[in-house]
Amino acid sequence: MRAHIRQTDDEMDRLEHQIEQAFNPFWGPLLKAAAENSRFGQQVEDFACVYTSRVSNFLQYAPFQHFRSPRDHLPHERVY
Repeated sequence: MRAHIRQTDDEMDRLEHQIEQAFNPFWGPLLKAAAENSRFGQQVEDFACVYTSRVSNFLQYAPFQHFRSPRDHLPHERVY
């Protein structure tokens, strides 16, 4: 069993290294830090949430308009 676990760990290390090689050698994965979002990834998730079919949809808004996404509710706050 220990040999199998060691073999599985080695395979996981090999696969992680292979995945890391697919990213930019200097920046790495920009949106992730291990299994979590990176600081940049968190900012993208928090602030890049304005979707539109065309830029002209923003003509009625002032250039300094602040768009805010709805607040996420914690599981115990959700009403189903």
